[in-house]
Amino acid sequence: MTDGYRQDENARPTFVQSYRKLGRVKFWSLMVAIFAYAAIDLWLDDEVGWPDNFGFHCLGRGCLFVEAWHSPALLHHPTSYELALFVWIWLLPILFLGVVIYFGIRKLRGMNFSFYDDDDEARR
Repeated sequence: MTDGYRQDENARPTFVQSYRKLGRVKFWSLMVAIFAYAAIDLWLDDEVGWPDNFGFHCLGRGCLFVEAWHSPALLHHPTSYELALFVWIWLLPILFLGVVIYFGIRKLRGMNFSFYDDDDEARR
């Protein structure tokens, strides 16, 4: 009956496991940041009419990549909302790239870093 269903409860962290591992402040900061990003994106999409008014549609997974591919269309005759949406679309990929570069440099230098360590525990 459960063929193909994951029996391992630790396969993906649940919200409770993430909350315990990150702590209250880091967990809720992350949740607020995720919801704020999504809310601002939906608001800008609605103000601009993105992506319907620009000749393409995306439903389902992978829309971030499709939107990034079509985002230069926002710069043809930009309004302030269109410029803001262009920046907003490219914010996550640029942040991701910056984090990868940052951790790559730290790893090359031999410095360890984790979001899970508190400053007090690291000093002990």
